[in-house]
Amino acid sequence: MTFITKLALEKRSVSLLIIILVAALGVYSYLTLEQELFPDIEFPNITIITFYPDSNPETIDRDITVPLEDSIKSIEGIRTIQSTSSESNSVILATFEFGEDMNEFSTTPQVNRINNNQFPVMRLTIAGNRDIPSLQTVVDEMIIPEIESVSGVFRVDVSGQTDERVEIRIDDQKLEDTGLTRSDITLAVQNSNIDTSAGSLTDQGLQYPIKTSNKLTSLVELRELIIGHEKQWDPTTRSMRSYTDRPVYLTDVAAVLIDTDDATTISRTNGKPSLTLFILKDPDANTVDVTDGISEITQDIPNLPEDISILVLQNDGPEVEKSLAQLFGEGSVGFLFAISVVFIFLLNFRPSLLKGTQIAIRPTFIIACSIPLSVLTGVIFVNLYGISLNFMSLAGLAIAVGRVVDDSIVVLENIYRHIQMGESKYEAAIEATKEVGAAIVSSTLTTVAVFIPLTFIEGLVGQFFTPFAISVSFALLASTAVALTVVPVLSIFVLNAEKIRDSVDPSTDSSTYAQSVYLPILRWAINHKLLVIIAAVIISGSSLGLLRFIPATLHCQDIPGDYRCIIEFTRYRRS
Repeated sequence: MTFITKLALEKRSVSLLIIILVAALGVYSYLTLEQELFPDIEFPNITIITFYPDSNPETIDRDITVPLEDSIKSIEGIRTIQSTSSESNSVILATFEFGEDMNEFSTTPQVNRINNNQFPVMRLTIAGNRDIPSLQTVVDEMIIPEIESVSGVFRVDVSGQTDERVEIRIDDQKLEDTGLTRSDITLAVQNSNIDTSAGSLTDQGLQYPIKTSNKLTSLVELRELIIGHEKQWDPTTRSMRSYTDRPVYLTDVAAVLIDTDDATTISRTNGKPSLTLFILKDPDANTVDVTDGISEITQDIPNLPEDISILVLQNDGPEVEKSLAQLFGEGSVGFLFAISVVFIFLLNFRPSLLKGTQIAIRPTFIIACSIPLSVLTGVIFVNLYGISLNFMSLAGLAIAVGRVVDDSIVVLENIYRHIQMGESKYEAAIEATKEVGAAIVSSTLTTVAVFIPLTFIEGLVGQFFTPFAISVSFALLASTAVALTVVPVLSIFVLNAEKIRDSVDPSTDSSTYAQSVYLPILRWAINHKLLVIIAAVIISGSSLGLLRFIPATLHCQDIPGDYRCIIEFTRYRRS
């Protein structure tokens, strides 16, 4: 440890340059960290979704759900299996022990992992003075492509839409009059929508495949599709005779129109038909950047019809910024309180208030530099570790502000004392750091040993507290490095040895103002040891008793910004 301090003092100019570079890198890391409200949590759940069209729930349960449950129940680490069999599909939810690797499971038939990145970061409602199919066309062709162009957008899901389909309503009497059957219509439509290979073409030694395509592109083409030729009974041959000069068009025997599926959900915004967009981000994308990009691009979508309005139902970006800004503000207040307390304790009214203030400002400045430098160094390692800037990691850094100052104060106070004893600033920095180096290192490691076990907690709580423990530990370890290197270097440049020595008057009491208040209390406590111990035990025991009255929850419940009203109707029969 002494070697590190000597190296930093001998290369003071290089040390100052490193301090500036570390501070700049810390600020850059803070600005580029992924900003999230919650830590990245991988829930130990997978959903298995299987589609089996045109099957009733009993068939789904017998042929799909039960065999799948029997297949996965023997997997190691699985806790519970829940399943739902409904019309045409089966959904199985498997819950594993926390810590299982969810990447090991395949994606067949359709296996989905659950984590907090699968929840939408933004919800938009699109409303207009038009029907849902027309509104859906605007959303699909104009709005969704613009949103998907924003960097970091993973997927856009739509709720409230209805699928359009082409219906062919056959007039059986007319079809019978032409001598054709429904099979003729089916075959004609199928043959008009085919892609087939037409051989290959060789050019300069390269072979190119050729494909022919025949597709219907409009209702007019479908209505004018020839489904066959009129057939009549020929009594002479006693068989159906086909008249090639009498083509039968689809519109002759059927009505062709566009219809929509029956709506399963109805969405309205301010009384107008609407669609809801659920926007999911990439796991590595920044929530704030994604939501800001979407908000900006939806303000000016080219050629958007005037009756279309886009309203924001949910936006996690401002919430993340607000929460992180509050934590940053609380950390800044803690920083100001810390340096204020240091200044008050160093303030001395002797020989005068002005000179005492001048002497106290310099060491306070050193402490004011050491706190952000320790925190920013911790931010660098948090970034390298791959932790996002969420309310847990930032809370850890905010809490560390009150602890990172301790090592620097111990070193600085000892340097201050050695200068008062008549040593030069260089000698004082070396000897003072050497004396307390082992003590501050052991103190920091002891504190880190308290937080590190939080990373080994299993379950959801462990995943929440891991970023907190790691960010605190990095900041504390950085504070020790700062105390052993940066504080001695800054002491050489900042402290005024002559004024510090002149402030010491052997003939008078040189205690600071804070010491003059604290020392009488300390003497009284020492003279009444038993009373102090009894009071400490009573206060500690009383505080532990209060734990049973404090509500326990994973996180505080915020007042919701929107409300959901669910109305259930019960069928009844009039008597």
